[in-house]
Amino acid sequence: MFYPFARLQAAVEALAKPRILVVDDERVVVEVLGSLLDDPDREILTADCSARALEHARTGEIAVALVDKNLGADSGLTLARQLKQVQPEIEIILITGYASVESAIEAVQIGAFDYLTKPIADFSALSFKVQSALEKSQLRRAQRLLTERLMDYEVRHRRLIDAAPEAIVLYDSVDGRVVEANEAAVKLYGFSPQELLHARAAELRGGAPEGAPGPVPVLQRHRRKDGSAFTAEVTFTEFQQQGRTLRVQSARDVSEREERRRDLEERLLATQRMDAIGRLAGGVAHDFSNLLAVISAHADYAVGALDAAHPLRPEIEGILRASERGAALTRPLQLFSRRFALDGAVVGMSGEVLRTLSEPFARAGSQPTLDLPACAVPPRGNGERVLLVEDEEPLRLMVRRMLTSNGYEVLDAPDGEQGLRAAEGRPLDLLLTDVTMPHLDGPSLALRLLAIRPSLRILYMSGDCSGDGHRGPPAPLLQKPFTPNDLLGVVRRILDA
Repeated sequence: MFYPFARLQAAVEALAKPRILVVDDERVVVEVLGSLLDDPDREILTADCSARALEHARTGEIAVALVDKNLGADSGLTLARQLKQVQPEIEIILITGYASVESAIEAVQIGAFDYLTKPIADFSALSFKVQSALEKSQLRRAQRLLTERLMDYEVRHRRLIDAAPEAIVLYDSVDGRVVEANEAAVKLYGFSPQELLHARAAELRGGAPEGAPGPVPVLQRHRRKDGSAFTAEVTFTEFQQQGRTLRVQSARDVSEREERRRDLEERLLATQRMDAIGRLAGGVAHDFSNLLAVISAHADYAVGALDAAHPLRPEIEGILRASERGAALTRPLQLFSRRFALDGAVVGMSGEVLRTLSEPFARAGSQPTLDLPACAVPPRGNGERVLLVEDEEPLRLMVRRMLTSNGYEVLDAPDGEQGLRAAEGRPLDLLLTDVTMPHLDGPSLALRLLAIRPSLRILYMSGDCSGDGHRGPPAPLLQKPFTPNDLLGVVRRILDA
């Protein structure tokens, strides 16, 4: 522990030998008293005049001074007062020519510890009086040092409390009356220091109960002098002082933090609501697109099998037109399901957060949908092997029939995991997969297959027209619903590339 220089000096002096000063203008008296008082644990100083005695007093602490009342031209009484002024803890033993009431009164007037009369015959009485004065002086010095240290601790304690950013209020646990408060408490609650000392802690808490002592803070609604309330984070501490229990209430205003927390909670709720709506709209659009793809494919296949004069041809062409119109209606639903992920301002949250929340809808292919030219005669296959993965069974069966009837060898599976098992140990030329599927989606399936078949061609299918990116390998995207000619034309172009 480090002390300032003055305190270090006082500590060193306290450990040194006590000093005793003998002042008399008669050299014989000085020598006799010096020899009588001599001790290895003491330091004896002598002086034959006031000036020399005061010089000793100014150069170091003196515990006891034996001062002759008459010092020739000087006054022993005046010297005694001067020594007391220089060192208040010094004890004076006045030496006088004879014992009298007047001598006793004079000794009391100068604040002397005792007095001795010449000639000094009772050496044991001298020793006893000097030792008693020495102990009293040391006790007074120790008391002074302790008082200074306590005052120093109190000042530092006060500075620490005032420097604390929290509002600290010290109050009696019995009546709740505030006994001390720091500057932060004055600013936070709006009371003057004097007003706080006449207040009760419960008034500052707005009637909220005391929390349990400990480091865990509690949230309370506290009240200022003007009646306004605020949210405070409060901790309580308890200790004993002079036989009574005191409590410390440490509070800080967290109103802004709580407002931000509530705002974030409201935004999260809004995001969740938008997420639910988006998922519903996306799910409806996805299922409807698959349904339209099946209707469109069957109708297109039927139209191709009928000649132009067949009476049912106009009806089937009407089904095709209705399918195309239905496909156009699904696009706004798909875009709506993505809007909250693409525009964070919709719910006041960042686009990154919303894209994370809407991950199932953000996995659609980033590849441009293919611009498919009209094709009168579907290009046929040359026995190429195609792995078809589609979770919608009617659509999967329809696409399988389109491909097998046009010269392709097809393996099909309802999801990515079964697609991996179907492809084990078999040569493949093309993976035709839906983008969005449960468990293992199309892009993830493509990555797994390309790891063992680097030359495999990839073609995605999707009813999503938003164009959001996925984390799969780049590949063309066939937009649902599509016609048999569309499908066969794209497959042929990819395999021939």
